Amino acid sequence: MHDAGGRPPAASTTAISLWLSCSPISLMPTPQHLRMCTVSHHALRQSWKTPPASFAPHCNHPFLTPCTLGHASLHIWHDDLMAEQHSFLFLRAINVGKRKVPMAALRDLLLHAGFTSVRTHLNTGNVVFDTAPCPADAIEQKCESLFQETFGFPVTVFARKEADVRAIRDEARTVLPSDPADSLYVTFLKEMVSAVHPLPALPDGTIRIVRVLGTTVLTQTSPIPNGTSFPNPFIEREFHCEATSRNIRVIDALCPDS
Repeated sequence: MHDAGGRPPAASTTAISLWLSCSPISLMPTPQHLRMCTVSHHALRQSWKTPPASFAPHCNHPFLTPCTLGHASLHIWHDDLMAEQHSFLFLRAINVGKRKVPMAALRDLLLHAGFTSVRTHLNTGNVVFDTAPCPADAIEQKCESLFQETFGFPVTVFARKEADVRAIRDEARTVLPSDPADSLYVTFLKEMVSAVHPLPALPDGTIRIVRVLGTTVLTQTSPIPNGTSFPNPFIEREFHCEATSRNIRVIDALCPDS
């Protein structure tokens, strides 16, 4: 059975339906021309190291384009996958020195790329947007390519889902510094890391890692005379990967309590 648009029935919320039609222009393929199979969300996402060819002919997805496999067309339908999701981009080291990225230009670029409801917070590269679901690394690669081409220098991008950022925010609130002069930073990492014991800290105690959460690190900092105890350089040295850090106040502003 097919719907009015010639598509197969909607898949369940726990599986992906793959329609492999040997006749792309046929709306009613015979059983010999139609094969249905299901794969789990986990297996699908693990296999998507690069974006899949196409969600569906009518999908308005910023990173996916139709393709054909010989004489066959592969289309993927799934209600959960097609629903837009609220997400964030965190850009590393922009508007520092000559690395200028105007926020208006950034918003326009992302809207043109297919994101919706794009807004920015401050000028440090914090973006809130909606998009059809796609693996985070695919979003990062696409944005990094766009930014290199548009702004003329590399920008490392960290993409996170809203639910993940809210969970990190909630965890961060459990380790807020007791001294009001101190700060708490949330640092997003490019790689998964494991906690080490004791947790790293500077000898003078001005930077103290208090949580290691896979691809996120929470750090307390204390002020230093005539300077700042911004933790990002320290964390990148400790974990040997690129990172970007935000004060917990920025995360609170991006993810306010409902």
